[in-house]
Amino acid sequence: FIGLDSANQFVNQLLKYNSKFTKIFKIKKPIIMTEEDETNFINAKKCYYCENPFEEADLKIKDHDHLTGKYRGASHSQCNLNEGKGNRNQFVSVIMYNNSKYDNHLFIKKLLNECYIQNINYSVLPRTDEEYISYTVGCLRFIDAFRFFTPCSLETLGKTLSPADCKILTEHNLKPIKATFP
Repeated sequence: FIGLDSANQFVNQLLKYNSKFTKIFKIKKPIIMTEEDETNFINAKKCYYCENPFEEADLKIKDHDHLTGKYRGASHSQCNLNEGKGNRNQFVSVIMYNNSKYDNHLFIKKLLNECYIQNINYSVLPRTDEEYISYTVGCLRFIDAFRFFTPCSLETLGKTLSPADCKILTEHNLKPIKATFP
């Protein structure tokens, strides 16, 4: 985005992505199980999550990823419910290089104001008044790549992603790209 209105353009695009991913996360794909998965489920002796054995009175559940439908393993009913409360797969990481030091001040106030107006949940993990370690807007979780990776270019980091790493993005006609701001 370029120009005097680049921060507003960027915020509007982020809010569109948030809306799109929120809809995606509401889709609950039915479980997809192979014959091998069925056999593994029948023969499972311990829970996929807590690794405790199944007792005779336990209700054994077929746990699966709600985004892909892929079977993960057999679990206790309560472990499965607890895992769902953990909001697995409910966030998209927005990785911005050096975000906590500089870039966010260009748009963060506008973004949080729009969240307030549109009733979108947000949270901020601040280091100072103008430096944020991380912040979450709806289902978008912003992190600073500089804090998590050995400093290298975004292009180099992007090349480490395989097509399998970007499956959900590809399914929804999105691409992992390096973008400039402003």
